[in-house]
Amino acid sequence: MKRSILLSILIPLLLVVALNMDIIVEELTVREYRVITRCVIENTGFTEIGVNPSDIMNFYLIPNISGWQYVEEVLVYINGKLADKNKYYIDEVDGNKLLKFHSPFRLDVGGKLNVTLVQKVVVYRLVFSGVKRVPRGLKGGLKEPMPTEDYLMLKGFYRKGDFSKVVETAEKMEGSGFDVLLNILKFICSRIKYSNSSYGIAPPAETLERGYGSCGDISALTVALLRLKEIPAFIYFYYVYEEGLNFYEKSPILTINYSNIGPHAFAMAYLESVGWVPIDMVIHAGN
Repeated sequence: MKRSILLSILIPLLLVVALNMDIIVEELTVREYRVITRCVIENTGFTEIGVNPSDIMNFYLIPNISGWQYVEEVLVYINGKLADKNKYYIDEVDGNKLLKFHSPFRLDVGGKLNVTLVQKVVVYRLVFSGVKRVPRGLKGGLKEPMPTEDYLMLKGFYRKGDFSKVVETAEKMEGSGFDVLLNILKFICSRIKYSNSSYGIAPPAETLERGYGSCGDISALTVALLRLKEIPAFIYFYYVYEEGLNFYEKSPILTINYSNIGPHAFAMAYLESVGWVPIDMVIHAGN
């Protein structure tokens, strides 16, 4: 009698578990992170100034990727206080979403402006060792943004230096679509070495001439070659989480400190049969 009662309880319970296994696994494999971007601006001059933090640095917003990650909350603080939403807006710049401010902030002599962007990100990640992580819900490529003409344009930064050499290189790439994409990647991997020694991003012509470059340099050259072959492409800027990682970048007027996170860039290419696909040739390079 007791056994039949136990079975009558266990069988419906097991059925409920089986029907909701995907939800249960999802709950077990989710990790939450808070990505904090803080910009502190100090007026070291002799007069009051107006400064827009958007002109000092880029406040990148983390993308939502189905089956991979989603942003649950975005908060902006000005000098420790939660900012009104009418003070900032979201702008899309060449495939990347950035937080920007409508107007400058007044800064007295010796004064400081602390702008902090806090993003709560939920990431799907298997917690069992030895199990390969497979993103759920990501079928083929990404569908956003729309592959408009903007992702085929080459002007300004892209054309600096001897851009004719980049054009000549693209003309040697045979095929179309996926085939020409593979040919471009083979060329990059065989001719351009990865080096994390440069600050900022070099124009494609410079990277091609010297034969080495950072992740951003290689991505810019990849995007230029793809666009020359009529394949929509852009550079995706993001961060790599690595616990314990601490380093800084410094220029004459700006010092950037990174804690448990590192900046990275890769290319995105649009193939009609797939959608947007990521191209990262240096993620495993070096360390």
